[in-house]
Amino acid sequence: MTGKEMIFVDENMGGHFPVATVDLKTQKGVIWEDGSVQLAPKFALYHYCDHGIYVACNEASGFFGLAKPVEEYSDIERKPPIWTPRLCNIKEVVVDFEYDFLGKYGDGLIPARKDGGGKVGYIDLEGCVVIDFLFDKCESFKDGYAFVKQDNLWGVIDTGGEYVLAPQYECIRSAYDDDTFSVPLWAVKREGKWGIMDHKWTWIVEPYFDRMSSLRLDGGVLVDIGDEKGVLHFLDTFMDTIRKKEESDAKVA
Repeated sequence: MTGKEMIFVDENMGGHFPVATVDLKTQKGVIWEDGSVQLAPKFALYHYCDHGIYVACNEASGFFGLAKPVEEYSDIERKPPIWTPRLCNIKEVVVDFEYDFLGKYGDGLIPARKDGGGKVGYIDLEGCVVIDFLFDKCESFKDGYAFVKQDNLWGVIDTGGEYVLAPQYECIRSAYDDDTFSVPLWAVKREGKWGIMDHKWTWIVEPYFDRMSSLRLDGGVLVDIGDEKGVLHFLDTFMDTIRKKEESDAKVA
């Protein structure tokens, strides 16, 4: 193969057929009739971050890093079961492939884990550790907050790594199924009971219910207390929360 041209995989084979396969330990490929070697891409893109940078995985080593691919892809954030990592070739490595896991980018930060499944923290697009590796699990930041787990309980931190809610909850999730509502509300489980917090992490429905559905368009949620089922309506409280949030945003603007 000395002196032969090495080209990368193109989805359009142009009607040609390989005459042999090749395995270079880190990459596999084929040899064409003219003697050229065509290598399969060894990087998989997982999430788009910003400035042309993606979370990527080196398929050979299994480690994650940040990189700029040869070609950008607009459909990289498709959700399962349709979505699969996009195989590609890399033109620039931004952060070395040394992480066991990198999550989805949000508010300038990326959840990260290294050193064989230890604690999780957050890095920025330059690979600098912004929030130390202190957590058992953590989710991506959104609207300035992220859920983190310690000792099997969930809490909430801000982008400075300070706790807004200390880890004391069995579960924290959005009260919605989608982005229909502009003001965040959170379904929170404490000591086996569900309630709802507003965007300032204040209880607007105290934890009282055994089960709780997502918020409906009429401002109600399906709830269970033991074998009893019903609908909890707090539309007036919900609309008042939205009004106060909009007034607060208007003052800041």
